[in-house]
Amino acid sequence: MARRGWVAGLAAAALSVALVAVPGTAAGPAAAITVSGLPARTQTVQCPSWSGLHGVNPYASVMAGYVRIPGFSTARVGTSSGSISWGANPYRNVSWRVWFASLKWIGGLVWTGLGRGITVNGVTRPPTDAERVAALNRATLIVRSYLAANPRLTSAPTAEQIASMGNRTQALACLAEAIGRPSWLVNAAHAHTNYIASHYKGAWNQGQEQDLGALAVGCIIGPSSIAATAASRMAYALRVSVQADGSTNEQAPGYAGYSYVLWNTALDRLQRCGLTPPPGFERLPKLAEFVAQATQPDGRLVQLGDTTSAVPLSWAGTPTEYAASGGAVGTPPASTVGVYRNGGYVFGRTTWAPMRSAAYYTLRFGPGTRMHGHFDHTAVTWYARGHHVLMDSGFVGYNLKTLRAALWMPAAHNELVLTGVNPAHTATALTRSVQTDLYDAYTMADKPNVGVSRTRSVLVAHGQTPDVMVVTDWSAATKASLVPRITTGVYRQHWHLPPGYGVTVSGADRITATKGSEKVTLVRVPVVGTPSSRSATVTRFVQASAIGKYAGNYDAQFLSTGWSTRMVTVVVPSATSDAVSVRRTVNADRSYTLTITVGARTLYVSLDAAGNPLSAALPAPPAAPVG
Repeated sequence: MARRGWVAGLAAAALSVALVAVPGTAAGPAAAITVSGLPARTQTVQCPSWSGLHGVNPYASVMAGYVRIPGFSTARVGTSSGSISWGANPYRNVSWRVWFASLKWIGGLVWTGLGRGITVNGVTRPPTDAERVAALNRATLIVRSYLAANPRLTSAPTAEQIASMGNRTQALACLAEAIGRPSWLVNAAHAHTNYIASHYKGAWNQGQEQDLGALAVGCIIGPSSIAATAASRMAYALRVSVQADGSTNEQAPGYAGYSYVLWNTALDRLQRCGLTPPPGFERLPKLAEFVAQATQPDGRLVQLGDTTSAVPLSWAGTPTEYAASGGAVGTPPASTVGVYRNGGYVFGRTTWAPMRSAAYYTLRFGPGTRMHGHFDHTAVTWYARGHHVLMDSGFVGYNLKTLRAALWMPAAHNELVLTGVNPAHTATALTRSVQTDLYDAYTMADKPNVGVSRTRSVLVAHGQTPDVMVVTDWSAATKASLVPRITTGVYRQHWHLPPGYGVTVSGADRITATKGSEKVTLVRVPVVGTPSSRSATVTRFVQASAIGKYAGNYDAQFLSTGWSTRMVTVVVPSATSDAVSVRRTVNADRSYTLTITVGARTLYVSLDAAGNPLSAALPAPPAAPVG
């Protein structure tokens, strides 16, 4: 299945170190590979993949001692004679170290050794036999050097070696397929699979990488029982990691694409190995659709959880092809709204065609925070009028630990937060989900902290209406139950604006942000239950733009003091020249009607007596003239 792009850095989480005693990998000098020992150029390989590193680390570059990990510049880590500095860390980055320790960057050498092609000075041609021999001997030298430099690799591995274990196991099996099965390489591969069997990472990407490595070892080196065990683990992991609705269990859309790559690779390799694929692979088309639904109109993945702002991977014949191309090729999902109850996502847009002119929103709910998820439950994001309106603070990578921790916490997301108490890893329920031609409406409820209850209702108007989002938050806290105890309850409704906007606070209930000809207006509407002690403020924050990169932005906040609160907020993106007004009418049954005027256009939003938005309507058209 064709795909575009590289699955960069997604396996870079450095996890806890575990210890185990397994056979050593030391061995005597390796016999040099000669022309007579070269594999056939037409050989069909069982090797799972080089994760794209073979393409960015061509023969000439690696032979000269250079390595490139996508997302980073090429770095010199060795000499032309094959010596490697295994302690190299030119970018002081854990992701770089993990992929360096995977050894998958030798893939270009193995690729050349198999006769697949060689690129020199930008020209690709079939390699000569001498080049093939040199490539395989250098790949062998590098792997043996790594094993010798890390004698406790499978007895007391470092965190980066644990995180790269699955990918490195694949590299060992792939090298064995190309050069034969020398005892030192067989021993190393078996030591790795023994470690995996005792320290399986579970139903997420590192577990998938481990299983692909064990499957490759069992199918290429043997015994077959190693492959059978890996296939058995896959049967469990597939059902857990790709949920019934197609969402990922890793709580970050960026990892969904990587999971899709790994599972399609697993399916192909199981079949090549003569093993029956377990049930669950029929979910993969839904996973591809999930990736497409998580793609914004600008063609980039929405930054939820540990997801970078990047164009999604694309696979021909799936909706990702349409999403990644901005609607230029392929077929979009059938629905403009994706509600993923298993994973806890809502993705909604006004249209798929043309994709880039759509308005787009997201909501988060579902299982408690885990893996690559953030404390973002009930949070919203919004893209309208060709730009971001409300943004998630994003993912800056694993290296900037203090900033990563801050971006993980509730205050980094567009949600209601009780200041000073610890977040809880609890689930959030989606209790209402309505889609109409004029608006979509949702309600979510959870207990975000010990002793705190919270409900959020969201209405997003679309179609022929002005762009309007109405959000109602209710929350109450039991002071004696809070962890830690706080003396004053202060609720903050966070609204993270895109970088580049200037912000003005007008009293306690209105905040306006402007950038050039565009404006975002936030208006708090008092309803029954709104605390009298309330205010508005703006603080500086950051928005992650890429791994290790971020820009300053503003976090606009509506505050209320007390142990319970009810906030109704109207968010309106518009032209700077458009006047924005919100007028509240209290009806006889104590419900409310909001008259929202944006320039020359008006929208009516009906709220119940508690202030929850129920529906939206346009003004009645003028009566036709009589006669």
